[in-house]
Amino acid sequence: DLLCNPPYFLNHTKNPNTDKESARHGDINLPWEWAEWMQEQLTEEGRIHMVLPEVSFAFWQQAMKDGMHLQAHTLVRSTSTKAVSRHLCSWGREQVPLEVQQLTLYASGDKRSAEFEELCRAFYL
Repeated sequence: DLLCNPPYFLNHTKNPNTDKESARHGDINLPWEWAEWMQEQLTEEGRIHMVLPEVSFAFWQQAMKDGMHLQAHTLVRSTSTKAVSRHLCSWGREQVPLEVQQLTLYASGDKRSAEFEELCRAFYL
């Protein structure tokens, strides 16, 4: 399996710090370039897992459509009243029933939701 956290911003104002720019920014062709490379690397039963921002999800979905199928999709929002801000996606070569989930990070204020606490339990002391 491949786990990817690609640059979040496509065709946005570039960061003057070149290290931050390459980690955070990409041009509009980036999803197609990465999709092609990932598909070449992936085994027949492998999956590609990505954390994507809302603003670029549609670009990645379009880039992955040739030969890849969205198999799992978690829509992440900071609170129940906010719009989706991130997408946790898993693609594979096999078409299977799409598993869609939702994750809300905060129950109220800065109090983490129970589902977020459970998900991250191993990372917090």
